Amino acid sequence: MKNFYSFSLKALFSLLFLPFTIHAQLVIDQSVTPQELVADYLVGTGMNVSNVTFNMQAGDAVNNQIGLFSGQSNFIEFNEGLIMATADAQVALGSFGGVVTNVAGDPDLYTAANIGGTSFSVNNCAILEFDFVPDFEFLSVGYVFASTEYPSFTCSAYNDVFGFFVSGPGISGPYSNGAINIAVIPNSNTPVGINTINGGPTGGGTHQNCLNANPNYVQDSIYFVNNNPAAVDDIQFPGMTTNLYANYILQVGETYHIKLAIADVSDNSLDSGVFLEGASFSAFPLTSDGEELARPVMMTAFPNPANDIINLDIQTHEAMDISVRIISPTGQVVMQPVSDLRVQGQYFQQVDISALNKGVYFLELTDLTSGDKHVSHIQKIN
Repeated sequence: MKNFYSFSLKALFSLLFLPFTIHAQLVIDQSVTPQELVADYLVGTGMNVSNVTFNMQAGDAVNNQIGLFSGQSNFIEFNEGLIMATADAQVALGSFGGVVTNVAGDPDLYTAANIGGTSFSVNNCAILEFDFVPDFEFLSVGYVFASTEYPSFTCSAYNDVFGFFVSGPGISGPYSNGAINIAVIPNSNTPVGINTINGGPTGGGTHQNCLNANPNYVQDSIYFVNNNPAAVDDIQFPGMTTNLYANYILQVGETYHIKLAIADVSDNSLDSGVFLEGASFSAFPLTSDGEELARPVMMTAFPNPANDIINLDIQTHEAMDISVRIISPTGQVVMQPVSDLRVQGQYFQQVDISALNKGVYFLELTDLTSGDKHVSHIQKIN
């Protein structure tokens, strides 16, 4: 380390006024155990976690496929968090080492990688699992998916993929133990992966391959960041997603299980990684029914839970232009029963929700003048 006092005062003042920004060096620390990474760095507010494992091994053993990521990047909004990779996690900084063990064939990653009807193998899996009990209803975790498959092998067989598979009370999905994958493209149920978010076909890939994986992949290219050639002193993956969030509505005080997993697809090379935002694995309360906005309005929905019909009762103290939407736990608008309606006093409407899958949904009322939102939740039980 250089001696500070070796600088003259003149040199010091010249440095203070130079027009540049000093970035903290990017570091991946692999000396931290998965258990410590989850408890001390990943978990934020409203969460209690236990039973951490990595690649089906006890969480108190270090593994070179997972580590603590820190430092400032031009591509990742958070400066600290976890990284999991399908190789030595140092691949994110340009080191292309091997993996400790080649965990292959995970059934959930296989399903996510082959949603278009393909049968690609999954290899070099990195699988972090733990149980958790939320103190509040709304689960959220921030992440960035990145890969060396970008931009050379997109819309091909090399559809590297990952998922956040959540199972527990009130959840019924197509993955192991009835889990669902909450790491999906915003406003959709489409898993995030090479063939679902990219800049178009390359390396012999075809437009149809990406259409099979994600019919909206062209529009969803807004979530893709091209880093080719890789920026100096920054993340060395040549492509990645924008910063995304996985969300879901849970039952307070119940025990859930999550599997955060990533894999190479069809081969063991050109590795991928997922960055998990530090302290972002959190649970937050939903706004309770009847809470007032800045301009007084109340909305209740009954019966709740419901089978086929819910009744909306909206009361305002002054004339307001409003809309009401029903939103899935992953952020997809599934219904808009009220659109640009002027209400004064009381408004009542029956809404047929029979076409919705059973589960919990957001009920969002928006004051179209102020933009204020009232958010509650409803549950469909059949």
